Amino acid sequence: MAMTVFYGSQRALESMLTTIIEIDSQMTELNRVMEDFNLEKMLGASLNIANELGNKVEDINKAMIGFAQSGFSDDEVIALTKTSTLLSNISELSADEAMSNLTSAM
Repeated sequence: MAMTVFYGSQRALESMLTTIIEIDSQMTELNRVMEDFNLEKMLGASLNIANELGNKVEDINKAMIGFAQSGFSDDEVIALTKTSTLLSNISELSADEAMSNLTSAM
């Protein structure tokens, strides 16, 4: 029983560490593609969108990176990310398809 608790806790910590590293890598990539990057604003928006719409932070960050690569400003990236995530939640579109459709419609 004690070993099960130990290994379960170890796996949870490893998973949490992997998630933190992934989010850090995504924020670094976002910084590379955006001119005026505000880490607190973008990470806060990412966390808020993920919590509000029930998606993984990593998926939200992927969308943010995609819109940032298209040249949108930080406020536009946040708004477009939220819209495309909502679109993928309520439709049969994948997150990439929702991003692509939204970008092409604009």
